[in-house]
Amino acid sequence: MSCIDAIKSINEKARDESFGRNRWGYVHYCNWHGLSRAKSPLASMIEALAKYVDDYHKKYKGPIGHDRIIGDEGIKNMLNGIITLLNGELDGLDGGTCDQIVRKIAEIGEIDLEG
Repeated sequence: MSCIDAIKSINEKARDESFGRNRWGYVHYCNWHGLSRAKSPLASMIEALAKYVDDYHKKYKGPIGHDRIIGDEGIKNMLNGIITLLNGELDGLDGGTCDQIVRKIAEIGEIDLEG
């Protein structure tokens, strides 16, 4: 599964589950896709990093840093930075869903966010 496919799957699941009666999943989905207003910059950043990880895998057939030149510190720092941003203004996105997406990108990209 690609990172972009994972984002789509997680967002659709959030939309369909709707987090009980408050419809937060649907609100998150609409704000992620810019259906109710301009697309969230945070969503754009997450998608850009997901595309970077997917493109790297496609081109080099391995996890970021396996070539021992670029390393995985840069992408790890960016993903951890986004997790930190989830404590702030989310433009109508759901923080838990965004956190799940970022951690899935790390998993697919074989990036250890904790280490």
